[in-house]
Amino acid sequence: MSLTAFQDLLVTPNQTLRDVFVLLNKNLKGIVFVVDEHHLLLGSITDGDCRRAILEGKDLSEKASKVMHAKPTVIKTPVDENEVQRLFRTTRVRQIPIVDAAGHIVNIRFVEDNTLLDLPEIRAVIMAGGFGKRLLPLTEKTPKPLLKVGNQTIIEGIIHNLRSQGITDITVSVGFEKNQIRDFLGDGSQWMVKISYLEENEPLGTLGPLGGLELSQNQMALVINGDLITEVDYVAMARFHTHHKADITVGVRKIGYEIPYGVINTLGENVVSLSEKPLVDFNINAGMYLFSTAAKTLIKPHTPLQATDFIRDVLSDKKLNIRAFSITEYWLDIGRPEELKLARAERIDKP
Repeated sequence: MSLTAFQDLLVTPNQTLRDVFVLLNKNLKGIVFVVDEHHLLLGSITDGDCRRAILEGKDLSEKASKVMHAKPTVIKTPVDENEVQRLFRTTRVRQIPIVDAAGHIVNIRFVEDNTLLDLPEIRAVIMAGGFGKRLLPLTEKTPKPLLKVGNQTIIEGIIHNLRSQGITDITVSVGFEKNQIRDFLGDGSQWMVKISYLEENEPLGTLGPLGGLELSQNQMALVINGDLITEVDYVAMARFHTHHKADITVGVRKIGYEIPYGVINTLGENVVSLSEKPLVDFNINAGMYLFSTAAKTLIKPHTPLQATDFIRDVLSDKKLNIRAFSITEYWLDIGRPEELKLARAERIDKP
């Protein structure tokens, strides 16, 4: 592949820091890659690397080879698209060079390419109607999604994450203290999104409110519990859902639980091994789902429904394709006071 389109992202090791700054101002990507005359990838230099070099006393005549990071994140050919998406989801890199077996750069992938353009329309639904009883007395008069974490409410954090990924059509299910949530969110224009509402006149459970949602054939419903602090890549989740032709995709989070005893493994009456306080991994329900129109139409209006019951019934019926999407980004469910305390400690400086 020709690298002509990427010339503003490539420098040679003998070019200067001044040359790097010129390219950074030109490409607006925040990075350049250092290559030799045969496009062998030698390293990368970010805007931050340049500024640190200046603060350390280096001048603009310093060679790029003296400033570069020698082991940038790369993908080798043939390209594994799942690996590309995983790296964008789990690291902070925004550009990934593609290299051949010998290490020559042949392409560059950008996180901006991970867009919604080739996906069905995503309709986000935030479930914000619960009572939050486990957080009493904090939730005696305040709905849990309006509790503050850092400099914003829980539900604001969800909205910011959605909007940053291009998801702007948002429906909020309200019940307990619904007027507080309506008054706070309004039509969503202050966050540059469009917010509509589903109203629970009686508790409908974790999925029941979806029965009142109108979903067209070219849409999918992204359902998110209103008590989550997370940086999940919903676009990657939607791509996964579409790629696997899923009817339902469940976000799952792997957790480890240490059994506080020695575990005896037996075969009949024979002891075959002993494990001292083994760590067992579980995939837990992370409180977010993607539903195709076919799956959503199974949810009846005005009928209480829990997510666990619905998924169990669908699994028994064996007619729909259900997939699990592993969440590796920051994720925390605010269900108990200790989790709220942890979130506030961890997110104090977050916008």
